[in-house]
Amino acid sequence: MVIESTSNVLGYAKADNVLEVSFMPVTTMAKQGAGVIEIHVPNWYKVGTSKDYMYSNLASEMCKSTCMSIWLSRALFGTIRIKYRDMKPECLSGKEIIIRCA
Repeated sequence: MVIESTSNVLGYAKADNVLEVSFMPVTTMAKQGAGVIEIHVPNWYKVGTSKDYMYSNLASEMCKSTCMSIWLSRALFGTIRIKYRDMKPECLSGKEIIIRCA
């Protein structure tokens, strides 16, 4: 799994920043084309007791993917929980999946 930000500025918090997660399924994704993905995101920075992530904990319905229809995406304390449906058959196995979260 690769987690990247569209900005290389540490702590960049403007709305145009996008967190991009890409991964190749190591097994077949849910064959019914629906399920839940949880992404555990490391701290973007941590200084003393202050820490932040590459997304806003206030954001909701923030993620999109060309492989599936994401109908719920919420972030809370380092975990983005994504509920999806209608995954394209070609994305079930052997194809990199990319999820972009504002």
